[in-house]
Amino acid sequence: MVKRPRPRAERRPHPNFKSRRKLSSRCECGCGTALTGRQLYASTACRKRTQRQHDRDHKNRHKRPLSRHPDPVHIISLGAGVQSSTLALMAAHGLITPMPRYAVFSNLGAERPETYTWLKQLARLIPFPIKWLQPGSITNYALQSTVTRKTETEHLNRLFPQFYKAHGKTNIADRRCTTLFKILPIRRQHHRHIKSGVVCWLGISTDEAIRMRDSDLLYLTNRYPLIELKMSRQDCKQWLTDHGYPLPPKSSCVFCPFQKDAQWRDLQDNHPQLFQNACKLELAIQDRQNQIDPDGPQMFFHRSCVTLSEAKFTATDRTNGFGNDCSGFCGT
Repeated sequence: MVKRPRPRAERRPHPNFKSRRKLSSRCECGCGTALTGRQLYASTACRKRTQRQHDRDHKNRHKRPLSRHPDPVHIISLGAGVQSSTLALMAAHGLITPMPRYAVFSNLGAERPETYTWLKQLARLIPFPIKWLQPGSITNYALQSTVTRKTETEHLNRLFPQFYKAHGKTNIADRRCTTLFKILPIRRQHHRHIKSGVVCWLGISTDEAIRMRDSDLLYLTNRYPLIELKMSRQDCKQWLTDHGYPLPPKSSCVFCPFQKDAQWRDLQDNHPQLFQNACKLELAIQDRQNQIDPDGPQMFFHRSCVTLSEAKFTATDRTNGFGNDCSGFCGT
């Protein structure tokens, strides 16, 4: 006898149908593992089963070797900010072992002068060298265009997470500057040690653990010493103060749209020439966009969707800098 399915009207819903919901895309244990696909929309029972399996896989994670290679090269991804500078100085004091071979800094030529001054001072305080990478001019690349092969249409290179208006709302464009001018140059430097393996130290603290990522390369292992020591950004500042070191300045490009109003105002007051350069770059991008795609949206560096020369920087800014920082490799 052939068993026929029930009519649609008589089918019973899944017992956990009401509990099906979109869940967090990050693991609850704080390890930074991304949950994708079925795990995001799983029922409560499936989620508990997935979490138990995840706990078994990560139970002895801290006991595993840092790298599958016997003698890997340890390299610090240096962004010259508070966390990465603290990481380098703690390694110099022997508080984090083994001693890294060198630190790597991707120089875009768009940092504030005090950042370069601090980097030169830091180089005299640590026993290992700092290698400066020169990935090229980011401003020149932002004004260049690319032709799509299939449609043969020309479009401007989208680098910065600029703001624009669409359907009455303020949106933000995708960011590619970190990938092209931070991650890839540092990856090319790591690739030189592909035979011995690389352990990359990233200065990510506990209050920004969401930025943690596992490496997708077999020869590369990401390490987070500040997470291992359970240090926050405030703990890093306190450690620098207790050991007599000055607090490093905020490391970011002078035209980064993720800057707060206080940073824009500081740039305008203390570095007027750099602020004018940022204004000129914004207008140049808009003019280039009008030449290529006149019907496209106007892109702005400030979230108010007005030019920097016309923007009014408020006294209070409630935006959180950690959520808008570059990815872990950027380190800024």
